[in-house]
Amino acid sequence: MGAERFKPTNENIYKIGDIVYAPVNPNLALVVRRYVHNVYYCKQKEHPELKKKVYFERELIALKS
Repeated sequence: MGAERFKPTNENIYKIGDIVYAPVNPNLALVVRRYVHNVYYCKQKEHPELKKKVYFERELIALKS
C-alpha cells in the first residue's frame, strides 16, 4: 500500500472536466474535478467557489446531448 494507490487511474467513465449530473438533482450541472478511489469530486458549474460535492460513479449521469 504505497503512494501508487493515490494516483489517478484510467478505469473511470468520466474524465476530469466532464459535465455530469446527479439524478437526485438533475438541474445542477457538475464539473468533474478529480477522481480518486472510485470517487468523483465535483464542483458546481455555475458556482465553482461553493463547497465540492462527492459522488460514486453509480450516482452520476452524463451530460445529455
